[in-house]
Amino acid sequence: MKDMLIRLLSLFIPSKKQRRNVRDYLRARFSVNSNRNPMLIKKYPCFPNALIKKNHRCLIVAPHPDDECIGCGGIISKYASNIDVLIVNSSGVARNKKELNAEHMADIRIKEFNQCMDKAKIKNRWIFRIFGTPPMFEQIEAHFDDYLKTINFKSYDRIFMPHVSDGHKEHRYVSACLLPRLLQKSGFKKSALAVFYEVWSPVDSPNYFEDISAVVKNKAKLLNIYKSQGGSNYAKRILGLNQYRGLTTKYEYAEAFRVVPMADFLVEAQKDNSDFPA
Repeated sequence: MKDMLIRLLSLFIPSKKQRRNVRDYLRARFSVNSNRNPMLIKKYPCFPNALIKKNHRCLIVAPHPDDECIGCGGIISKYASNIDVLIVNSSGVARNKKELNAEHMADIRIKEFNQCMDKAKIKNRWIFRIFGTPPMFEQIEAHFDDYLKTINFKSYDRIFMPHVSDGHKEHRYVSACLLPRLLQKSGFKKSALAVFYEVWSPVDSPNYFEDISAVVKNKAKLLNIYKSQGGSNYAKRILGLNQYRGLTTKYEYAEAFRVVPMADFLVEAQKDNSDFPA
């Protein structure tokens, strides 16, 4: 009955695209099931077309090299000219004491990251050389001022980050603790959106899905550059999540995101950071 009323109300709107968007909004607002992609959750506005438009500048913030491609490899493949990438921690972790010590692994991961960004045609990218024993909170914090000097956070319309319930502690730290303080210190656009992507656990309540079916092979090529991380089946195993997201959205492959206004994200981030050092 609710869905029928929503359809009737939308008939008074002349534009077909606007009718569709209004139906999506009302269905989400009143918890009515729809066979279209879920583009709205709770109070957040729907996105009528693409999350990223021609004039948007986007920053993907990743805790470690390869996280940016796991969560956003499709977005990078589709919108390379709009995107800059910041890797907070090169994540040099020793595999053995001689050939693959922590410093050597940091250099390997930095090299892989730059090769990946070259292939993706990402011009503006930054990675900070950090190595040691995880979690590397102290090493990351030592670069706090360097991040501020390097990145003009106020210039971005969309800032991508791991979601705050991710299974990796350093991922949660970057999104829930480090990045909010950087944004509060630097300032940000009033219209900016925080976009949470998934790496080692699914994002909670996604409200935007990007169709990456046409670029999934390119995403796989980017992932396979990170040979130090996953071996021959690395890309295939990660793309399994995108295929699952495709099932829920009627795309062949999709990347899932939770999108919220930046101001709302920062309010939530202030409530509880007890999981991390002061």
